[in-house]
Amino acid sequence: EKITRALSLSVAMIMYGQEEAADALVEQLCRDKDPLLRYGGMYTIGMAYAGTANNSAIRRLLHVAVSDVNNDVRRAAVTSLGFLIINVPERLPELIALLSESYNPHVRYGACMALAIGCSHM
Repeated sequence: EKITRALSLSVAMIMYGQEEAADALVEQLCRDKDPLLRYGGMYTIGMAYAGTANNSAIRRLLHVAVSDVNNDVRRAAVTSLGFLIINVPERLPELIALLSESYNPHVRYGACMALAIGCSHM
């Protein structure tokens, strides 16, 4: 488990700034049955589109944040929103406001991390 998690995060870091070039890999990771690979897929979206505030990437992360069955995947999706919005931190509070009130503590934790990451550039 530790090796799979580390490799999925490594793939995410390799895809930093790749945007559309990472889409095929993101699709493959996000459709996998293994939650550790879906977890890596969320961070891959965050890294590939870091700082771009890409609407389709935001929409995808928000969808996973409220629909995935695994709490780690949901937390990674919300946390990755911070990487996407890092260059426009004024958008972040309105984006994660509802997520920060979630019944799920993993989603709330991800919202705190997203806020910290998104505002770290200020």
